[in-house]
Amino acid sequence: MKPGETRFATHFVVLQRLQQCKNELQETVVSKEYKQWISKPKYKDAGSRITNVILSGDFWDNAAQVVKLCIPFVEVLRLADGQVPCTGKMYWRMFQAHQSIVDAVKLPAQSKAQLADLVMKR
Repeated sequence: MKPGETRFATHFVVLQRLQQCKNELQETVVSKEYKQWISKPKYKDAGSRITNVILSGDFWDNAAQVVKLCIPFVEVLRLADGQVPCTGKMYWRMFQAHQSIVDAVKLPAQSKAQLADLVMKR
């Protein structure tokens, strides 16, 4: 990816890119060169934390879930950022974004209703 100016969703883009580079990142933290680098006292603590995160299955599962939940909202932002009038499409896309979250998140019905209210008010 090339660096560039963006107006929104930078955290989403970074997390999505991390997912795309998962295998390469995991290969890096088990490489001989990386292990030599983190053996230096200056980098030991940070290197160990990085290694633990990159090799953690929970991290990658959570990252995948966050990306999946954010995609509809990023699409809404991109629609709003375009040059074409989109008011009619905006309501439909917001409804779809809300539905995708309600369907994806495992919550009791009352909590889903509260989530729906939160999403639609923002």
